[in-house]
Amino acid sequence: MPVKIRLSRAGTKKRPFYRVVVADVRKPRDGRFIERVGTYDPLLPKDDPDRVKLKLDRIKYWLGEGAQPTDRVSKFLGQAEVIAMPQRNNPQKAKPKAKAQERLAAEKEAAAARAAAPVKQRRRKKRRRKKLSPKRRRRKHPPRKHRRKRRSRKRPPKRRRRMRRPKAKRTRPTNKPAPAPVPATGRLCVGVITGASGLEGALRVKAFTEDPDGLDRLDALEDDDGRPLALSVRAVRKGVVIAKIDGVTDRDAAERLKGRRLYVPRAALPEPPRDEFYHADLIGLRVERADGAALGTITAVHNYGAGDLLDVTCENGKSVVVPFTRDQVPVVDIAGGRVVVNPAPGLLDDGP
Repeated sequence: MPVKIRLSRAGTKKRPFYRVVVADVRKPRDGRFIERVGTYDPLLPKDDPDRVKLKLDRIKYWLGEGAQPTDRVSKFLGQAEVIAMPQRNNPQKAKPKAKAQERLAAEKEAAAARAAAPVKQRRRKKRRRKKLSPKRRRRKHPPRKHRRKRRSRKRPPKRRRRMRRPKAKRTRPTNKPAPAPVPATGRLCVGVITGASGLEGALRVKAFTEDPDGLDRLDALEDDDGRPLALSVRAVRKGVVIAKIDGVTDRDAAERLKGRRLYVPRAALPEPPRDEFYHADLIGLRVERADGAALGTITAVHNYGAGDLLDVTCENGKSVVVPFTRDQVPVVDIAGGRVVVNPAPGLLDDGP
Protein backbone atom coordinates (compact mmCIF):
# COMPACT_ATOMS: atom_id res chain seq x y z
CA MET A 1 0.00 0.00 0.00
CA PRO A 2 1.62 3.31 -1.05
CA VAL A 3 1.71 5.72 1.91
CA LYS A 4 2.38 9.47 2.04
CA ILE A 5 3.11 11.92 4.82
CA ARG A 6 1.10 15.01 3.99
CA LEU A 7 -0.97 17.89 5.44
CA SER A 8 -4.67 17.61 6.28
CA ARG A 9 -6.52 20.93 6.59
CA ALA A 10 -8.64 21.79 9.63
CA GLY A 11 -9.79 24.97 11.34
CA THR A 12 -11.99 27.66 9.75
CA LYS A 13 -11.89 29.58 6.48
CA LYS A 14 -9.90 32.55 7.79
CA ARG A 15 -8.02 30.68 10.54
CA PRO A 16 -6.52 27.57 8.91
CA PHE A 17 -4.88 24.80 10.87
CA TYR A 18 -3.16 21.72 9.46
CA ARG A 19 -2.42 18.25 10.78
CA VAL A 20 0.60 16.25 9.60
CA VAL A 21 -0.82 12.79 8.89
CA VAL A 22 0.20 9.47 7.39
CA ALA A 23 -2.43 8.50 4.84
CA ASP A 24 -3.05 6.25 1.88
CA VAL A 25 -2.42 8.03 -1.42
CA ARG A 26 -5.76 6.78 -2.72
CA LYS A 27 -7.69 8.66 -0.01
CA PRO A 28 -8.75 12.30 -0.50
CA ARG A 29 -6.50 15.01 0.88
CA ASP A 30 -8.63 15.90 3.93
CA GLY A 31 -10.19 12.48 4.29
CA ARG A 32 -9.28 9.51 6.43
CA PHE A 33 -5.71 8.94 7.55
CA ILE A 34 -3.76 6.21 9.29
CA GLU A 35 -1.97 8.22 12.00
CA ARG A 36 -1.42 11.84 12.99
CA VAL A 37 2.26 12.61 13.47
CA GLY A 38 2.27 16.40 13.95
CA THR A 39 0.55 19.78 13.57
CA TYR A 40 1.23 22.98 11.61
CA ASP A 41 -0.24 26.42 12.51
CA PRO A 42 0.58 29.00 9.76
CA LEU A 43 -0.86 31.89 11.82
CA LEU A 44 1.97 31.73 14.35
CA PRO A 45 5.29 33.53 13.67
CA LYS A 46 8.10 31.56 12.10
CA ASP A 47 10.26 31.66 15.22
CA ASP A 48 7.47 30.24 17.42
CA PRO A 49 8.26 26.68 18.60
CA ASP A 50 4.54 25.78 18.44
CA ARG A 51 4.28 26.63 14.71
CA VAL A 52 5.40 23.12 13.66
CA LYS A 53 5.15 20.14 16.04
CA LEU A 54 6.36 16.74 14.83
CA LYS A 55 6.52 13.26 16.34
CA LEU A 56 9.98 12.47 15.03
CA ASP A 57 10.10 8.86 16.21
CA ARG A 58 6.86 7.95 14.41
CA ILE A 59 7.93 9.86 11.28
CA LYS A 60 11.23 7.96 11.19
CA TYR A 61 9.32 4.70 11.52
CA TRP A 62 7.06 5.49 8.56
CA LEU A 63 9.99 6.71 6.50
CA GLY A 64 11.58 3.35 7.12
CA GLU A 65 8.38 1.70 5.89
CA GLY A 66 8.65 3.57 2.58
CA ALA A 67 6.34 6.57 3.19
CA GLN A 68 7.01 9.54 0.89
CA PRO A 69 6.63 13.08 2.32
CA THR A 70 5.14 15.88 0.25
CA ASP A 71 7.11 19.01 -0.64
CA ARG A 72 5.87 21.04 2.35
CA VAL A 73 6.41 18.16 4.79
CA SER A 74 9.86 17.54 3.29
CA LYS A 75 10.73 21.15 4.12
CA PHE A 76 9.59 20.62 7.74
CA LEU A 77 11.61 17.41 8.02
CA GLY A 78 14.66 19.09 6.53
CA GLN A 79 14.45 21.87 9.12
CA ALA A 80 14.16 19.20 11.85
CA GLU A 81 17.26 17.46 10.36
CA VAL A 82 15.37 14.21 9.86
CA ILE A 83 16.16 14.17 6.14
CA ALA A 84 18.37 16.27 3.92
CA MET A 85 16.97 19.70 3.11
CA PRO A 86 15.37 19.48 -0.37
CA GLN A 87 16.91 21.72 -3.02
CA ARG A 88 14.36 23.69 -5.01
CA ASN A 89 15.24 24.67 -8.57
CA ASN A 90 12.32 25.38 -10.88
CA PRO A 91 13.31 27.99 -13.48
CA GLN A 92 10.19 27.22 -15.53
CA LYS A 93 7.91 28.51 -12.76
CA ALA A 94 8.88 32.15 -13.33
CA LYS A 95 8.18 32.01 -17.06
CA PRO A 96 4.82 33.22 -18.41
CA LYS A 97 2.17 30.63 -19.17
CA ALA A 98 1.12 29.57 -22.65
CA LYS A 99 -1.68 32.11 -23.06
CA ALA A 100 0.53 34.93 -21.84
CA GLN A 101 3.26 33.94 -24.29
CA GLU A 102 0.75 33.91 -27.16
CA ARG A 103 -0.51 37.36 -26.15
CA LEU A 104 3.03 38.78 -25.99
CA ALA A 105 3.87 37.30 -29.41
CA ALA A 106 0.72 38.81 -30.94
CA GLU A 107 1.57 42.23 -29.48
CA LYS A 108 5.09 42.07 -30.92
CA GLU A 109 3.76 41.15 -34.37
CA ALA A 110 1.24 44.00 -34.29
CA ALA A 111 3.92 46.49 -33.25
CA ALA A 112 6.22 45.30 -36.05
CA ALA A 113 3.39 45.60 -38.59
CA ARG A 114 2.61 49.15 -37.47
CA ALA A 115 6.27 50.12 -37.75
CA ALA A 116 6.60 48.66 -41.27
CA ALA A 117 3.35 50.15 -42.64
CA PRO A 118 3.72 53.42 -44.66
CA VAL A 119 2.38 56.57 -43.06
CA LYS A 120 -0.46 58.14 -45.04
CA GLN A 121 -1.00 61.87 -44.84
CA ARG A 122 -4.58 62.61 -44.07
CA ARG A 123 -6.24 65.43 -45.90
CA ARG A 124 -9.09 67.33 -44.45
CA LYS A 125 -12.21 66.92 -46.55
CA LYS A 126 -14.15 70.00 -47.39
CA ARG A 127 -17.71 69.93 -46.27
CA ARG A 128 -20.07 70.30 -49.17
CA ARG A 129 -23.05 72.51 -48.63
CA LYS A 130 -26.35 71.10 -49.65
CA LYS A 131 -27.96 73.02 -52.48
CA LEU A 132 -31.46 74.29 -51.74
CA SER A 133 -34.21 74.89 -54.22
CA PRO A 134 -35.32 78.51 -54.78
CA LYS A 135 -38.59 77.81 -52.96
CA ARG A 136 -36.91 76.39 -49.85
CA ARG A 137 -34.30 79.12 -49.99
CA ARG A 138 -37.05 81.76 -49.78
CA ARG A 139 -38.56 79.99 -46.77
CA LYS A 140 -35.26 79.82 -44.98
CA HIS A 141 -34.22 83.37 -45.75
CA PRO A 142 -37.35 85.56 -46.02
CA PRO A 143 -37.09 89.12 -47.32
CA ARG A 144 -36.17 91.84 -44.87
CA LYS A 145 -39.59 93.45 -45.01
CA HIS A 146 -41.23 90.26 -43.71
CA ARG A 147 -38.77 89.74 -40.89
CA ARG A 148 -39.91 90.58 -37.40
CA LYS A 149 -37.60 91.54 -34.68
CA ARG A 150 -38.08 89.82 -31.39
CA ARG A 151 -37.84 92.10 -28.48
CA SER A 152 -35.91 90.54 -25.64
CA ARG A 153 -37.20 91.46 -22.26
CA LYS A 154 -34.36 91.77 -19.86
CA ARG A 155 -35.27 90.82 -16.33
CA PRO A 156 -33.86 92.98 -13.60
CA PRO A 157 -31.19 91.24 -11.57
CA LYS A 158 -32.23 89.86 -8.23
CA ARG A 159 -31.14 91.88 -5.29
CA ARG A 160 -29.24 89.92 -2.74
CA ARG A 161 -28.87 91.08 0.77
CA ARG A 162 -25.30 91.03 1.85
CA MET A 163 -24.12 91.40 5.39
CA ARG A 164 -21.39 93.99 5.37
CA ARG A 165 -18.67 93.72 7.93
CA PRO A 166 -17.34 96.90 9.47
CA LYS A 167 -14.03 97.92 7.98
CA ALA A 168 -11.00 97.47 10.16
CA LYS A 169 -9.29 100.64 11.24
CA ARG A 170 -5.94 101.17 9.60
CA THR A 171 -3.06 101.84 11.89
CA ARG A 172 0.23 103.33 10.90
CA PRO A 173 3.31 101.18 11.43
CA THR A 174 5.53 102.25 14.27
CA ASN A 175 9.17 101.60 14.95
CA LYS A 176 8.58 100.53 18.53
CA PRO A 177 9.99 97.05 19.25
CA ALA A 178 7.51 94.31 20.19
CA PRO A 179 7.52 93.29 23.86
CA ALA A 180 9.70 90.30 24.64
CA PRO A 181 7.75 87.08 25.32
CA VAL A 182 7.40 86.24 28.98
CA PRO A 183 8.34 82.67 29.89
CA ALA A 184 5.52 80.45 31.15
CA THR A 185 7.38 79.74 34.41
CA GLY A 186 5.32 80.89 37.38
CA ARG A 187 2.12 81.27 35.32
CA LEU A 188 -1.04 79.20 35.03
CA CYS A 189 -2.99 78.77 31.79
CA VAL A 190 -6.65 79.52 32.51
CA GLY A 191 -8.07 79.49 28.97
CA VAL A 192 -7.49 79.62 25.22
CA ILE A 193 -9.15 81.75 22.53
CA THR A 194 -10.85 79.43 20.01
CA GLY A 195 -12.27 82.02 17.57
CA ALA A 196 -14.46 85.06 17.00
CA SER A 197 -18.15 85.50 17.84
CA GLY A 198 -20.23 88.05 15.96
CA LEU A 199 -19.08 91.15 14.12
CA GLU A 200 -18.25 93.48 17.02
CA GLY A 201 -15.00 91.80 18.12
CA ALA A 202 -16.35 89.32 20.68
CA LEU A 203 -14.26 86.20 21.33
CA ARG A 204 -15.01 82.56 22.09
CA VAL A 205 -12.83 81.33 24.96
CA LYS A 206 -12.45 77.76 26.27
CA ALA A 207 -11.94 78.17 30.03
CA PHE A 208 -9.87 75.75 32.12
CA THR A 209 -11.19 77.05 35.44
CA GLU A 210 -13.83 75.45 37.64
CA ASP A 211 -16.12 78.48 37.14
CA PRO A 212 -15.95 79.66 33.49
CA ASP A 213 -18.03 82.73 34.32
CA GLY A 214 -15.28 84.03 36.63
CA LEU A 215 -12.55 84.70 34.07
CA ASP A 216 -13.05 88.45 34.31
CA ARG A 217 -12.59 88.30 38.11
CA LEU A 218 -8.98 87.10 37.77
CA ASP A 219 -6.28 89.72 38.32
CA ALA A 220 -3.28 90.34 36.04
CA LEU A 221 -4.64 88.39 33.06
CA GLU A 222 -2.11 88.28 30.18
CA ASP A 223 -1.48 86.51 26.86
CA ASP A 224 1.38 84.36 25.55
CA ASP A 225 3.70 87.35 25.07
CA GLY A 226 3.01 88.78 28.54
CA ARG A 227 0.73 91.62 27.38
CA PRO A 228 -1.92 92.53 29.97
CA LEU A 229 -5.53 91.97 28.87
CA ALA A 230 -8.72 93.63 30.11
CA LEU A 231 -11.33 90.91 29.61
CA SER A 232 -15.06 91.07 30.33
CA VAL A 233 -17.38 88.07 30.13
CA ARG A 234 -20.58 88.62 28.12
CA ALA A 235 -22.17 85.14 28.32
CA VAL A 236 -21.49 81.43 28.73
CA ARG A 237 -23.02 79.15 26.07
CA LYS A 238 -22.63 75.37 26.39
CA GLY A 239 -19.39 75.71 28.32
CA VAL A 240 -17.89 78.28 25.92
CA VAL A 241 -17.25 81.79 27.28
CA ILE A 242 -18.23 84.75 25.09
CA ALA A 243 -15.89 87.56 26.17
CA LYS A 244 -14.75 91.01 25.05
CA ILE A 245 -11.21 92.39 25.21
CA ASP A 246 -10.47 96.10 25.21
CA GLY A 247 -9.00 97.23 21.90
CA VAL A 248 -10.62 94.48 19.79
CA THR A 249 -13.43 96.21 17.89
CA ASP A 250 -14.12 94.06 14.80
CA ARG A 251 -14.21 90.42 13.73
CA ASP A 252 -10.93 90.55 11.79
CA ALA A 253 -9.01 91.63 14.86
CA ALA A 254 -10.74 88.89 16.88
CA GLU A 255 -9.80 86.23 14.33
CA ARG A 256 -6.15 87.21 14.60
CA LEU A 257 -6.20 86.29 18.31
CA LYS A 258 -7.31 82.71 17.62
CA GLY A 259 -5.08 80.22 19.42
CA ARG A 260 -3.80 82.70 22.01
CA ARG A 261 -3.65 81.37 25.57
CA LEU A 262 -4.63 83.30 28.66
CA TYR A 263 -2.32 83.18 31.68
CA VAL A 264 -2.46 84.33 35.28
CA PRO A 265 0.58 84.65 37.57
CA ARG A 266 0.67 81.96 40.24
CA ALA A 267 1.15 84.60 42.95
CA ALA A 268 -2.16 86.28 41.96
CA LEU A 269 -4.22 83.16 42.70
CA PRO A 270 -5.52 82.41 46.19
CA GLU A 271 -4.27 79.44 48.11
CA PRO A 272 -6.49 76.38 47.50
CA PRO A 273 -8.37 74.71 50.37
CA ARG A 274 -7.04 71.67 52.14
CA ASP A 275 -6.67 68.53 49.98
CA GLU A 276 -7.03 70.69 46.85
CA PHE A 277 -4.10 71.55 44.57
CA TYR A 278 -3.43 73.38 41.35
CA HIS A 279 -2.28 71.16 38.49
CA ALA A 280 0.72 73.41 37.87
CA ASP A 281 1.87 72.88 41.48
CA LEU A 282 1.76 69.08 41.08
CA ILE A 283 3.58 68.90 37.74
CA GLY A 284 7.31 68.51 38.29
CA LEU A 285 7.14 67.08 41.82
CA ARG A 286 9.37 64.14 42.71
CA VAL A 287 7.51 60.84 43.30
CA GLU A 288 8.72 58.49 46.02
CA ARG A 289 7.54 55.26 47.58
CA ALA A 290 6.70 54.89 51.25
CA ASP A 291 10.16 53.45 51.94
CA GLY A 292 11.87 56.48 50.33
CA ALA A 293 12.79 54.83 47.03
CA ALA A 294 12.63 57.24 44.09
CA LEU A 295 10.00 56.36 41.50
CA GLY A 296 9.96 59.23 38.98
CA THR A 297 8.48 62.68 38.26
CA ILE A 298 4.91 63.89 37.66
CA THR A 299 4.65 65.08 34.05
CA ALA A 300 0.88 65.61 33.67
CA VAL A 301 -2.48 65.42 35.44
CA HIS A 302 -5.40 63.82 33.56
CA ASN A 303 -9.11 63.48 34.29
CA TYR A 304 -11.27 61.31 32.04
CA GLY A 305 -14.40 61.55 34.18
CA ALA A 306 -13.69 59.06 36.97
CA GLY A 307 -11.20 61.20 38.91
CA ASP A 308 -7.75 62.79 38.65
CA LEU A 309 -4.81 60.67 37.49
CA LEU A 310 -1.11 61.44 37.94
CA ASP A 311 1.03 60.66 34.90
CA VAL A 312 4.40 59.63 36.36
CA THR A 313 7.49 59.23 34.17
CA CYS A 314 9.77 56.71 35.82
CA GLU A 315 13.54 56.90 35.89
CA ASN A 316 13.82 54.14 33.27
CA GLY A 317 11.65 56.15 30.82
CA LYS A 318 8.38 54.23 31.27
CA SER A 319 5.11 56.01 32.06
CA VAL A 320 2.83 54.97 34.94
CA VAL A 321 -0.62 56.34 35.82
CA VAL A 322 -1.45 56.57 39.54
CA PRO A 323 -4.96 57.52 40.82
CA PHE A 324 -4.83 60.76 42.84
CA THR A 325 -6.64 59.51 45.96
CA ARG A 326 -5.75 59.59 49.66
CA ASP A 327 -5.08 55.84 49.68
CA GLN A 328 -2.80 55.89 46.65
CA VAL A 329 -1.16 59.29 47.35
CA PRO A 330 -1.13 59.80 51.15
CA VAL A 331 1.50 62.61 51.25
CA VAL A 332 1.68 65.72 49.03
CA ASP A 333 4.56 67.99 50.09
CA ILE A 334 4.62 70.90 47.65
CA ALA A 335 7.08 72.89 49.73
CA GLY A 336 9.47 69.92 49.81
CA GLY A 337 8.87 69.18 46.12
CA ARG A 338 7.86 65.54 46.60
CA VAL A 339 4.87 63.20 46.58
CA VAL A 340 4.67 59.85 48.39
CA VAL A 341 2.66 57.12 46.66
CA ASN A 342 1.34 53.86 48.04
CA PRO A 343 0.28 52.02 44.87
CA ALA A 344 -2.08 49.07 44.98
CA PRO A 345 -0.57 45.61 44.38
CA GLY A 346 -0.02 45.00 40.69
CA LEU A 347 -0.34 48.66 39.66
CA LEU A 348 3.40 49.18 39.07
CA ASP A 349 4.29 45.70 37.81
CA ASP A 350 4.94 47.15 34.32
CA GLY A 351 6.84 50.10 35.77
CA PRO A 352 10.39 50.17 37.06
